[in-house]
Amino acid sequence: MELTARKKQILKVVTERYIDAAEPVGSKFIAQAMGGAVSSATIRNELADLVELGYLEQPHTSAGRVPSPKGYRLYVNELMERRAVSAQEAAQISAALGGKMRERMIQQAFVRLCGRLKCNENILEDLCRRLEEADAALRRSGNGREILREIEQLEKQEQALTRMLGDGYLDPAFYIPEKNRIRAEREKLEKTLNLLDSGTGMQEQAEKTMEMIASLKHSGTLSGEFDETLFTEIVEKVIVYNQSEVEFCLNNGLHLKEKIGEV
Repeated sequence: MELTARKKQILKVVTERYIDAAEPVGSKFIAQAMGGAVSSATIRNELADLVELGYLEQPHTSAGRVPSPKGYRLYVNELMERRAVSAQEAAQISAALGGKMRERMIQQAFVRLCGRLKCNENILEDLCRRLEEADAALRRSGNGREILREIEQLEKQEQALTRMLGDGYLDPAFYIPEKNRIRAEREKLEKTLNLLDSGTGMQEQAEKTMEMIASLKHSGTLSGEFDETLFTEIVEKVIVYNQSEVEFCLNNGLHLKEKIGEV
């Protein structure tokens, strides 16, 4: 399929509008931007071709289109007007490109993670049993004070890191991943403490794990496609430590790391 001049013009309109408004661009706006010279039906066909060629993406079935990393690269290399851009414009383009690429890498990491979980379903089932055992043991131990002490130690570590960074003794490249690690550890302890205090225990986590197993069985992630519904169901949040590693915090309490790389 040929990337015609009209397709390039549409890609240019979509990219510039997305950089300005940060929202998917529809055929109606494109038709207006092109002065009504092209019908909405033709534009929709061209948009479908650009998606197939990999220059645009469609976030949702009913949404407009957004540029892909490949589309951004073509825009910067060929379509962007040859003029001096302000620092703000350069930052917007860089952030948009970086954000889209980072989003794609996280999605691909999630697909790989789901593949591993599906292939090791017995481990998740064993986890349910261990959670129930740990719940009973935690209630017997009554070790809330010890957990509080560990949380306090982590808070002191984070404060010390911040002071060292402010005094110029610490490289920011080390500070950010280390701060994320400390906060992740603290959040795990706080969640355990909350479970202990609330009385819900780890039984609820075991139930959520069984729900997660069921969701994985019905998802299509083994085909290599990102399943947004599954992601929403089982992921509580995502922590990006650096350019090569991401941690998925699942809603059953599991924190699983996955490698990320170039798209």
